[in-house]
Amino acid sequence: MAGITLDLMIGSLFVILAVIFWTYLAFRLLKKYQEEKSKQNLYLGLGFIGGAVAGVSLLATHLTLTLNVDPTVTKSPEFKYFFDPNLLSHPVYGMTAISIIVAILSSCIIFFFLDWFALSFQEDQDKFLIVPASLLVMFALLYFFTPFKFRKVGNDWQTTRVDPTTRILLILLLLIPLFFSAVFMLFVTIQRWRNAGGGPVLKRMLILTIGLFLFIFSYILEVTTPPPTLTILARSGFFIFGILMLVGIIPPKAIRPWLGE
Repeated sequence: MAGITLDLMIGSLFVILAVIFWTYLAFRLLKKYQEEKSKQNLYLGLGFIGGAVAGVSLLATHLTLTLNVDPTVTKSPEFKYFFDPNLLSHPVYGMTAISIIVAILSSCIIFFFLDWFALSFQEDQDKFLIVPASLLVMFALLYFFTPFKFRKVGNDWQTTRVDPTTRILLILLLLIPLFFSAVFMLFVTIQRWRNAGGGPVLKRMLILTIGLFLFIFSYILEVTTPPPTLTILARSGFFIFGILMLVGIIPPKAIRPWLGE
């Protein structure tokens, strides 16, 4: 327990709050989809399911390493790939590997559905989904099947590639799927403003755009393992992202007068 620090506790609390809230949002959105058959509710709801699973896996990853690894150890042995039976059955790193596998797959799910959600704001744009989807598949394969180590950075842990080139390739493969939803949503919002001016719909689209950029900012901070203060900021951002998406897609009654509805 000596490895559990105040920043890890606060950051973990925000992850737990985000998971609870995202699960609630997924339930609300999927229920609303059943009533209205709106694809936007379906895609965002499925995205939040992926996000909730990713949040639990993220928490499990950091806690298993913090609790199972001796505080004096700063890096693990080298592993060839994530599905190596020797890794999955390892008494110290096995549960961490399983948690990361689930986290990466569920993260790809939320990127995929956020991109699809953004595309749904324009007719007949689904064909463009093939680009981020293909890159996500390549990212996951490269992530899972290249050599790596676990390395402690400050009070947190990260996965470090043995070959630095692999890390660069992973970043490049993730850039488009990660930024696609927010950039496309910004484009649609600007187009809406030029064609129709202001109004409740524009305000909601702007809120959704801000929420998507906040998610990207928080995710980048999370995976780059910044100092403890920024880690807390990133994990609180995941929770705020959920609030913004709720306001933008199914605003509570108290917010609607401000939106002009």
